[in-house]
Amino acid sequence: TYSHYIFGLCSISLQKHLVDHRNEEDKHITTLQRYLMSLRAEPLVKRLEIPVIEPPITNILLLDFELEKSAVKNYSEAVAALEEIGDAQFTALRVDLENILVQEQEHTHDLMQWLRTEVSSNEGDAKGKIC
Repeated sequence: TYSHYIFGLCSISLQKHLVDHRNEEDKHITTLQRYLMSLRAEPLVKRLEIPVIEPPITNILLLDFELEKSAVKNYSEAVAALEEIGDAQFTALRVDLENILVQEQEHTHDLMQWLRTEVSSNEGDAKGKIC
């Protein structure tokens, strides 16, 4: 998480928001891990390397936004694949993936809102402030 890069009174809500996102991502991992173990499967995707990003905050939010968009795409494809299979034994997995997908979509929406705030604040007097 990059929340420790965000300073100032105006950014406290953003710090909390990013920590909440990270905690939700940890729950996603736990959920997926449970299915992988029960199916005796191994992930087919490689873990992404997270690049080192320096402030300004816009760089951090843009990276997070791109990662969230990628997650939405991947979970959407997984849900579609399970729907295509149509096997009742995968219903719980599909529902859990749909719930994760909803949270990932919420993350992208939240980040778009924060990015809009950052861009408009850079155009006004409160340069670089996210309130």
